[in-house]
Amino acid sequence: MMDTLTNDTIINLYKIAELFYNTFSTNICITRPDFTYKYSLTKYFCIRNSLMYVFVDSGKFYLKGEEYLKSGIRVNLTNKRNIFDFRPRVYLKDHAILYQDDIYINILINFLGKVTDKKRDKRNTYRNKEKFLNNDIIVRYGMVLPDYLLPNDFISEPDIDVVYLNPNLKQAKVAFTYSQSYWSMYLEKQGNDWIVIWCEMTGIS
Repeated sequence: MMDTLTNDTIINLYKIAELFYNTFSTNICITRPDFTYKYSLTKYFCIRNSLMYVFVDSGKFYLKGEEYLKSGIRVNLTNKRNIFDFRPRVYLKDHAILYQDDIYINILINFLGKVTDKKRDKRNTYRNKEKFLNNDIIVRYGMVLPDYLLPNDFISEPDIDVVYLNPNLKQAKVAFTYSQSYWSMYLEKQGNDWIVIWCEMTGIS
């Protein structure tokens, strides 16, 4: 029974992620002019190579914003699980899809380098290299200063942070990051297909 449940969970998580990535450019959540501008001339899109998910035994998935906060739902992230070597089938027009791995991370780190001081020339060199890369691929770099670079920063956005699932695999909520802001997308399974019901911004980084 556990093997069947595990397989069903993985299959549904892949379906959710593929729906998310394959529709994000036209999705009601994030249809924004800056997406077309940012990605129109690039060649590559890089997806995180793992997916975190958590089971939430609650029927209040559908609640939004303040209603969700007032519901008292508390998610215990100590119960989080991960799918590794995560490779959803994503099709983005005129783009090759890359899946994050150590090779890409090391190439980017070696090219960009790390700035360990606040000297303007060092920071300018880093930013010029970043602009050069942005001609072909736009990824999330280190925050605030280049010396804060982390491997997970080398991801194209939108990027899924975590997927919340109810145990019967009929409801899901995707928490994701896009353009320095946090979002939630609520989905329901209808037949064999997942459908986006609503999406909202939940915060700004």
